[in-house]
Amino acid sequence: EITGLFLETVVALFTIPEEYESKLLKDSFEGIGTNEDKIIEILCSKNGEEIAALKQAYKKCNFNYLFFI
Repeated sequence: EITGLFLETVVALFTIPEEYESKLLKDSFEGIGTNEDKIIEILCSKNGEEIAALKQAYKKCNFNYLFFI
């Protein structure tokens, strides 16, 4: 059984990057407030094609649409 940061690392390695990043974005939006640092880290490193792929993955994984991108 694995837990903690090691579990997060294993999941990240075995998940399609766009799907993993869409999960990180969803987690950043949930709860009280947002995690702006994580959102900026994910989105500012992407070009237009990568953002489009991330939007599709977000929509596929979370059954929702990422409106602001």
